[in-house]
Order: sequence, then structure tokens, then C-alpha cells
Amino acid sequence: MGYLDCTIVCPTPTITPTDSTIAAPNPAYDEWIRKDQRVISWMISFLSPDVLPYVVGSISAADVSKALQTAFGSLSYTSILQLHMQLQNTSKGDKFVLTYLREVKYISDQLAAANRPLENEELNAIVFRNLGSDFSDIVTVLATKPDPITFPELHRLLLNRELRMKSATVPIEANVTAYTPL
Repeated sequence: MGYLDCTIVCPTPTITPTDSTIAAPNPAYDEWIRKDQRVISWMISFLSPDVLPYVVGSISAADVSKALQTAFGSLSYTSILQLHMQLQNTSKGDKFVLTYLREVKYISDQLAAANRPLENEELNAIVFRNLGSDFSDIVTVLATKPDPITFPELHRLLLNRELRMKSATVPIEANVTAYTPL
């Protein structure tokens, strides 16, 4: 982290020994450059091809971090408000629970990346309100829990509920043979 937030400061490229007037290469500078380049390589390895153009030309890990923060981390109030409205208006409708929750999580993650994370209670309330009447029984049960459930738990429970609902509506085909009494 010190390379990203500049708390590990880059040493000067040369040093002048006290008993000389001639500058010599600074081994600490070379070591700092090596470590900084490793951090840059590590960061870039996690970036998608769509994001890479934002960091082209960065010469230090701090530059990469600053470029990413400028491009993606500095959402305006209007952008944050838009994300909140988008989240409020995202509903399950005819979608599968998995698709609906993926959309909710994506928007929630964008808010968290903008340093505006939602509490579990807030996110649960939005999800519960926008699920639809098919899930009213599980929403009632989950809403009465003393502590809010986490998103992964909510995800698992809603997927299980959807699977149970689908299996209950699939007709069971039985291989019926004629019964003849003896």
C-alpha cells in the first residue's frame, strides 16, 4: 500500500557520499523501482482489457492508482444519486432471481467503490420490496430475523426458494400401468 499512497517515498537516484563530491548510484533507488514495478505488474494483471487504456503511460504504482481513482472512483453526487435511483427501480419482474440479484449486486458494488456502501438492512429492504409477490412468504420470514442477513445468505436463500417454486409447478409424469385386480 505504501507504493500506492506514496507513504513509501522514492529515494533519490543518486547519493553523494560525505567524503566525496561525486554522485554515485543509489542502491535504495534501484530497489524501490524494482518493488514499484512489481506492484504495477500485479495491479495490471487484474485489470480487464477495457480498463487498461486508463492506466497507459503510468510510470509508478501511485500513478496507476491515481489514474484508476480518477477514472472510476470519483463519482459525482449526481452519479451516486443515479445509482441509488437505478437500484430502487431494479425489480425482479420476469427475470430469474440470479439475474435480478446480479443486477442489484453490480449497482451495490458501484456504490461501494464510490465509498458509499449500503448497509445490509438497506440492501435487503430494496431487494425485498422489488422481488414480487411470489416471494412474500420468504420475505416475511427473513424480515423478522433479529439481525439482517448478508447478501451471500440472501442470494442462497432466494435461489433455493425459486428452485422449490419451479419444482412445485413442474408436473410429475408417472408411468401408470393399468391396474387389474386379482
